Amino acid sequence: MHQIRGVAVLVVGLIMLVLGAPGVDGLDADSLTSPQQRERLRGTWVGSLEVTIADLNRWFRLPVVARLSPLQRPLRIAQSWALYGVGPNQSRRMEIRVDGRLVFRSGDADATWLAPALRYRRVRPMVVNTCMDDSERTPLLLNAIRNRAVRDFGAEEVTVRCTASPWPGDVEREVLSYAASAPDWTWSQ
Repeated sequence: MHQIRGVAVLVVGLIMLVLGAPGVDGLDADSLTSPQQRERLRGTWVGSLEVTIADLNRWFRLPVVARLSPLQRPLRIAQSWALYGVGPNQSRRMEIRVDGRLVFRSGDADATWLAPALRYRRVRPMVVNTCMDDSERTPLLLNAIRNRAVRDFGAEEVTVRCTASPWPGDVEREVLSYAASAPDWTWSQ
């Protein structure tokens, strides 16, 4: 009986190692398949090891994972999250202009007015919602920005503009824009 349990534990451990394969689970079937990539890496022992691992992954691990993956969900062993994901595929920024002058822009070292307040962990979700869609929290943030702009700059016009672009953010397109001006200070989109 102990031998059966030992073999079962060994098999389960190997299955978990193959399914998880730390450092290899990010490789796909097309990793290091082109002759140019393979020849470039074969010159060093580390490169040769990478090519060998990619070949073993393609030949052995990926077919086994394809057969065992349906078992992960019912057995509740699937890892559907990633601690270090691929990263953002889109860059979103918020800009605030007071009387036509840029005073704040996300990630800009030159336009930092209100940056500590807008990056604060309890305010940041409101900033994200303002740039994602027209939510019920948007007027609260916009009114707070307007009030601070009037107080700090004596503003006559405030514009809040949200942009999006493919990562890393070179070519931007406007997603949303809000504007308000004295004397009534109502926000228009």
